Amino acid sequence: MATVKTRILILSDTHGLPPDSPSSSTSPSPSSTTSTSSHPHHFRTPLAPADVALHCGDLTKRSHIAEYRSTIALLRRIPAPLKLFIAGNHDTSLDPAFSPHPHAHAHLAATTPRDDPDPDRDELAQLLEHARAAHNILFLPEGTHALPLPNGATLRIFASPRTPEYGLWAFQYPYNQHAFPIPRFKQPDHPSAPNSSGLNPESPPGWGSSPGNPPPVDIAMTHGPPRGILDRARTAPSAGCPALLRAVAAARPRIHCFGHIHESWGAYLAHWRHAVPASASASASASASASPEGGKVSPLDPEKSRLIASLEHFTPVPGQRCVELDLTQGRDAVVHGRQTLFVNAAIMDVRYRPTQLPWLIDVDLPKTES
Repeated sequence: MATVKTRILILSDTHGLPPDSPSSSTSPSPSSTTSTSSHPHHFRTPLAPADVALHCGDLTKRSHIAEYRSTIALLRRIPAPLKLFIAGNHDTSLDPAFSPHPHAHAHLAATTPRDDPDPDRDELAQLLEHARAAHNILFLPEGTHALPLPNGATLRIFASPRTPEYGLWAFQYPYNQHAFPIPRFKQPDHPSAPNSSGLNPESPPGWGSSPGNPPPVDIAMTHGPPRGILDRARTAPSAGCPALLRAVAAARPRIHCFGHIHESWGAYLAHWRHAVPASASASASASASASPEGGKVSPLDPEKSRLIASLEHFTPVPGQRCVELDLTQGRDAVVHGRQTLFVNAAIMDVRYRPTQLPWLIDVDLPKTES
């Protein structure tokens, strides 16, 4: 299968704040009341050029229309011909099923202006439609999307804003009880030279054409993390979702990007240990997991998998605007079906300061069929 090297910029959890300019990298953003002048802000303009930019949700902090406008303005400034985004649990105005509660945001009142009402959904819809039509900034609902890129590649991406219930937020579901409908990765029917994982790196995955056998996805973009992978929170050693891990273990995208858990920013290169489960139920027992750092995630090979970066093991270079990875060659190379790069791209730290960097990742995507 012919592929095209594609550069992807990934970020999440910007919560309505624009990036700092290079001249004010140690000063708080004018709209931020939680930052301190002594804390460096690593999220800065200009952001790196890319073929496509992905925002993994939490566009806002309190779902105010000004925050949505700020995030759209941020996406407009990214030098990429296509920008894709999903909602997060903070973006309550985008969830038609969300029922507001009078005290839902009380814990944010001390740090967030209260003079901007929640946006009218018609006004918000107009803002998003203008972003799509005028600037190629697309809001993705839950599901699989196939998007041709100007560089000649086609991106197949699964998107979902949903996270396990925790407090009064949007797009939530009872813990471990959401079916993420990510198309399963299909092994080659007749691999000529299978390796120890049962996959032939020279053979492409099966690309079905029927509704019951859709092509595999290149990227899964969810707001929350899977169980045990870059999901360590202050309140829990593992805050991710087992149901999402099961779905990703069966789908095996090249990249799974998310945010939500600010304190677990980082990247983890996972090597899959088992053949793709024949069914979701077969993968359930394989995905009872602990943290990858503990080596107990059973669908993965802990000896080959490795943590690429985390807050504890990463120091930005002065002036650095993103973390760059190349999945097309070298030590970090990803073969579809054999490895998945997991990326927690949260920009805000736990105190809602933009101290964390976005990711700039090169990956091979299928060439668009003519």
